[in-house]
Amino acid sequence: MANQLIGQRDIEYVWGELIGDPEFEFYCLVDSIEGVKRLLQFSGLDPENPMNLLVEVGLPNSRSGCRDLGQAIEVIDTISKSKMLSLRGIECYEGLVVSESQGNDLHNINALFGLMKEVYDYCCMHRHFSSNRFTILSAGGSAYFDLAANALSRMANGDTRVLIRSGCYVTHDALFYQRMTRRFNERNTLECGLKPALEVWGQVQSKPEPGLAIVNVGKRDVSHDIELPAVQSHHRPGTSKAPAAVDASWRIRALNDQHAHLVVPAGADLTVGDLIAFGISHPCTTFDKWRLIWLVNDDYSVQSAFWTYF
Repeated sequence: MANQLIGQRDIEYVWGELIGDPEFEFYCLVDSIEGVKRLLQFSGLDPENPMNLLVEVGLPNSRSGCRDLGQAIEVIDTISKSKMLSLRGIECYEGLVVSESQGNDLHNINALFGLMKEVYDYCCMHRHFSSNRFTILSAGGSAYFDLAANALSRMANGDTRVLIRSGCYVTHDALFYQRMTRRFNERNTLECGLKPALEVWGQVQSKPEPGLAIVNVGKRDVSHDIELPAVQSHHRPGTSKAPAAVDASWRIRALNDQHAHLVVPAGADLTVGDLIAFGISHPCTTFDKWRLIWLVNDDYSVQSAFWTYF
């Protein structure tokens, strides 16, 4: 569980599984003494197999995570006092350092992994990690996963495993992570990298005034937390023509719950019933809107389907 376990019922459930099944393993994150104490407060009986914890570190003004070595040491010492808990590694999330300036990002990335190394080295020096199991160094985020993999691999020693959690690589996207991939390619001198593989299609249901079309795709269908979707192609059902790419003059100016306001050039060949393909910005907040995602080939023939679980 790449998050912190806080709710009483959730904690009690996990302890119940640990007590009931000696082969069951569970990992979660902690970044405070209070968080550790909650895990023990609702533990019930002492299980034979302990709960596995990773100490989370983070930068100031970001999300969760110990902000410095001192905070981390307090958490580590609290874990070490209980036989019911096992310290198994250090974790961070690199995705929150992303800005418009790659220079600022690299500075923050180095600071984050520098803190992670301090905490990891402290634990190794004082033998706080479980002695009979492997240790985990893990980083989440899909913007700088190459830097995360390199940094964590360099700091790892002994029986330490590096775990990179870069979920957006599965489909990539047409906007935000596309820009991140260009930076990735430059850093690694690659000619090509990840390509967008996720599209959301909608149908024109109204042309209420010149230059405006209303498409039945909205906030319930497509991500909008980073940027509005980008119009990619246009297709008229009943014709043999393949979907045709459109230029930047076709754009979404607003999203409602279930409608997109599509601005098109004067005289654009667009009518009610036409299909529009949208590229997205941020796969995660599109995945959670669809229980089923279709896999298609280059001719848009359905090949398979995937259930999503969010």
